[in-house]
Amino acid sequence: MTRTTRRRTFLFAATFAPLALAGSAFAQDSVANAPGSGGDALSPYGTQTVRFVLDLDQFQSSWGTDYTIGPIAKASRDDDVLFNTLALGANAVSPDRELDLAFPSTSYSLWSSRGAGVGPLNTAPGSLSIAGYDVRFGVGLSDLNADATNVIGHIVGLNTENLTRLFVRRTVAAQSRVTSGTEDTGTLSLGAIDASGQVHLRADGFNGTGPNAIQGENLLRINLSGRSSALNGIFWGGATNTTLNASASTFLINNGGVTTNTPATLPSSQGGPHTLSLDFAGTYALDGGSATSAHLDPAIDAHRGNPTYAPISDFGGVGAVASLARSASGLVDSLNAFGVDAAGAVVGTASATLPSPIPGFPALNPAGEAEFLQYLSQTSFRGPSGLVALGRDAATGDPILVATATDPNSDDFIGVARLAGGGPVWTAAAWIGQPVLDGPGGSSLGQIVATAPASFSAPAADSLGNVYFVATYDPALGAPRVGFFKAVNTASGYQLELLVEESDQFHGPNSDTDYSVDRIMLGDSDSIASAGFNAAHLLSQQHPTHTTTTPSDSTAFGGAILAAEITYNNMGTPEAYEALMFVGAYAPPVLCPGDIDGDGDTDVFDFGFIAGNFGSMVTPGTNGDLTGDGVVDVFDFAIFSGDFGCGGSN
Repeated sequence: MTRTTRRRTFLFAATFAPLALAGSAFAQDSVANAPGSGGDALSPYGTQTVRFVLDLDQFQSSWGTDYTIGPIAKASRDDDVLFNTLALGANAVSPDRELDLAFPSTSYSLWSSRGAGVGPLNTAPGSLSIAGYDVRFGVGLSDLNADATNVIGHIVGLNTENLTRLFVRRTVAAQSRVTSGTEDTGTLSLGAIDASGQVHLRADGFNGTGPNAIQGENLLRINLSGRSSALNGIFWGGATNTTLNASASTFLINNGGVTTNTPATLPSSQGGPHTLSLDFAGTYALDGGSATSAHLDPAIDAHRGNPTYAPISDFGGVGAVASLARSASGLVDSLNAFGVDAAGAVVGTASATLPSPIPGFPALNPAGEAEFLQYLSQTSFRGPSGLVALGRDAATGDPILVATATDPNSDDFIGVARLAGGGPVWTAAAWIGQPVLDGPGGSSLGQIVATAPASFSAPAADSLGNVYFVATYDPALGAPRVGFFKAVNTASGYQLELLVEESDQFHGPNSDTDYSVDRIMLGDSDSIASAGFNAAHLLSQQHPTHTTTTPSDSTAFGGAILAAEITYNNMGTPEAYEALMFVGAYAPPVLCPGDIDGDGDTDVFDFGFIAGNFGSMVTPGTNGDLTGDGVVDVFDFAIFSGDFGCGGSN
């Protein structure tokens, strides 16, 4: 059922005359100026670093809670005329965020009209200069077609006076071709990214051809801030694997012989950057170095699948790593967690094994044969890295481990293990047949249904014990569809809130164009999709100045990414992209009358507009004209000076 009352457009963008061009950029919320021309996604072989502003659309969930959404990243442009973009592969947000960052004034491309942007298929944009963020985090993706693969990183900033505006710096981390049109050297898969722009990836020779095909098992770390304007192809150099931009690229494993899973990261803000990897030899390897089995809890026989990192210290150290695990029973029916110190060393372990049945849910795991099987198929090699969620229960403060289980005798479910002092306490956050509600304790809009090959994505969890996931549900009216859900941690158990569903319509404030969410990634031909939602898709930490202890509030998390196919209505012509959608918390922006540059506060940067244009005729309402009379004069200065300091200082 399409809830036409859900979406409400919130536009908080202004058009500015260019201050200083931000370098070639292709808008993420943008369409081609000429409909039907193949879209305006960015080629991975073009400009390597671009900057742009993304303004988010405001919408309401099934519970009537306000959230924000927008396409933070399009997949790379595809040379195949049948597709506007490559297909999305594994993607992730940083497990950390950094606060109160200042830097020299930097320009970001900004527009708010259909067809605008700075690519060859766009009309010219304006720009906006800022000199700091309240919050910075990272977003990474890998994309692919039948041959080529790329890894792209994004450094994202926001100021907490305005959660609807993101400042995005997009950098191509690496390509699997030396140049466009040359032979493919192999396959690159994103593992993780941190808030400072350290990208961690896996590379092998799958699909590689010719003498430059990548050899063996490889893990790399690429520093986005150190990337040059040159391409950064990864290839076999005759004696070793190498990259074109070697100064920004570090091999942790080069032509290794042990099969390695896609990695997680101990971020720079917590002592890293360190690359955290598990391998098929059953060991944990820090930065590709000496392997150890000390990461396994005594109750665990072996790990399975890819690791998840979260900045929680309950098991010792600065953070924790979790994975699926096999118990002494021989079943992959357990979750393993271990703490790491700032150097990445193991400092403590914990585990939880599924009980039979799940307490309070007699139909879940009734015969004790349920297993955590999302590590199968391509997952270990292509991602995602985030099969187990780490969070915290709001009521008790205990850490929780969350994962999706498959039962050969019953239905799939998402199990939650609260690690209390007396041992794990299990419950279920989601199950087949669970109702989707129109509010807390409200009426059912439909129910979760089983689908093949995946009923549930891997889950994510926040610091209040809420669980986020993608699944198929059957609405009361209309056909079954895939949705993005929040299992809200209430006193009476988990209740489902629907955030986004296929067929939802939104408005792009920058493109000034409507788009639909046509597909949300969940499964591929035989397993969960590498691009599908998982624990590494959630910013679990709340935004400073927007904190809550109420699990149902939208500010319970810092945001999430969601892989989807979206289609713009470009003057009646459909224009489709595979894109990462950012779904964020909403809080009313601080409105400052003297805020000229739109960053949420009135400060010295706004004064620059008035000083630079004082006495000049300008387009009404722009470039320091606060009164809207088309001239920058003493009346505008009076508004600015009376408002100085509004919203805080960046």
